[in-house]
Amino acid sequence: MRFLMFVFVCECILCHPSAGKTDEWRPTGIAAHAKIVGTGSIRLPVTIDGKTYKFAVDTGTCDTIISTRGWVPKNTDDGIVLPTRPVVSFLVQGTRCEWIKEIVAIDLSHLSSETGEPLDGIIGTDVLRRFIVHIDPDAESLLLVSAQSESKPPGDPIRLKVDDTGIPAVEMMLHNGQRLDFVIDTGLGGCVIVDRDKQERLAGER
Repeated sequence: MRFLMFVFVCECILCHPSAGKTDEWRPTGIAAHAKIVGTGSIRLPVTIDGKTYKFAVDTGTCDTIISTRGWVPKNTDDGIVLPTRPVVSFLVQGTRCEWIKEIVAIDLSHLSSETGEPLDGIIGTDVLRRFIVHIDPDAESLLLVSAQSESKPPGDPIRLKVDDTGIPAVEMMLHNGQRLDFVIDTGLGGCVIVDRDKQERLAGER
């Protein structure tokens, strides 16, 4: 059974790929769970100030976003400014995230048009980093588990890297021995993307 488990706690991130066929991990302290359908986005219900939406889980996005029609980032002399919305209560599948006091509010309707799936928002690493994020493609499931859970998944740990935004990456060695960091992004289904400059440099080294 192949799976990934991310521990977004205290800036220490571990990945546990399983070593062969194992039983489905059933930890204590499950805060939320979702079904993974094909290579589509992973959705969880999010309740904001009493209203419930369907948000995509995206380990490649640092800020949680709610789709707000007509709201767009603004270009200023100091750079791009993202409009935000204050939050009184924020729950993921009934689990309260008390540390979330503000979320980004921009128009995501273009993503809904591209994917053909309604998208109310995106759960970013500002939420996920407080949980153990367990992804099991074989069981087609995603779990958000309490960071205090003492349950340990099977498999051997691989230490991942995390930047200041909390986005996880794994170092991979290519055919020529060169090592590159690849972001683990659940918002990109079924593909691997390499930076153009690195791609051209690697092609020249063959």
